[in-house]
Amino acid sequence: MGRPTVDIIVPVYNTGSVIERCVESIVSQLGIRETHYNIILVDDGSDSETCAHLNKLQELYNVSVVRHSSNRGRSAAINTGVSKGSSDTVIILDADCIWASKIVFNSFLSKVLDDGYEICFGLTSATGQGFWQRLNAEVCKKRAKGEISRQTTANFAITRSSLEKAGKFSEDYKGYGFEDKDLIARLSKMGLKYCVNPSCLAYHDVSSTDIYIVSKKYFEAGRITAQKFNEKHPEAYRKTMYSLFDSEHRSIVTKVILDILVLGLPLLMASTSYSLKSNVIPFLVKKCFVNATLILSFYKGTKSRQSLD
Repeated sequence: MGRPTVDIIVPVYNTGSVIERCVESIVSQLGIRETHYNIILVDDGSDSETCAHLNKLQELYNVSVVRHSSNRGRSAAINTGVSKGSSDTVIILDADCIWASKIVFNSFLSKVLDDGYEICFGLTSATGQGFWQRLNAEVCKKRAKGEISRQTTANFAITRSSLEKAGKFSEDYKGYGFEDKDLIARLSKMGLKYCVNPSCLAYHDVSSTDIYIVSKKYFEAGRITAQKFNEKHPEAYRKTMYSLFDSEHRSIVTKVILDILVLGLPLLMASTSYSLKSNVIPFLVKKCFVNATLILSFYKGTKSRQSLD
């Protein structure tokens, strides 16, 4: 029997120098286990700065760079990488993530190749004591409990046959969010053997995270991708927190209350931004500000769907 084959796919979009640290964290541990591997970086229409870093990586390491002429979204980038590869095992790592230790690659393969798992979810956290770092660490602890609906594909391994049988990532999700939930919803119906492995930890770079950027993404999710997910997986959508703040799922009274609160969203967002910069305001208070801002941004997005019709 020949050496096991692995495709490591990294979707890239406007990450700047972060992609270098991502790839370095991969390359640094590939010799631990005897495998034939391909590192496939898919440039999803990035800016010139990111392209320069990708060119540098091609010169330094044995990596393949596949380029999209325009931004087609994370799903399309991953699917392009899957199509370019042919290995039995596929590992996906987002470009703004860095493997946290030297055992992540081997830990993924141990679960998939040795223990027979068809899916192995890694975890993503963040280092540091800033608000976004602490929030990421909280989410990581919740995902470590193993519930499949909570997981993400930012750092995970899957057999090629399982991914292809599921139909790969849906490219219907053009905006932010829900492409993960869509794939996981389909995989969960297939009865595949999966695990969540805390040893497969990646650190998410949140250094540039900003409440205005995140709220814009939540607005986009409410306006576009949440509706798409609801159409495809209504039962799964109803179980999410998002459905609680979807205007199409709320009573008239609830919508009136939320409509009034949305009027104050600009002020709330400014207050949230201020609180996040403060060293005096407690983490829990900041978290309340952030949650309120993102909930209202998402709800506002669901209300704006009529402009798409």
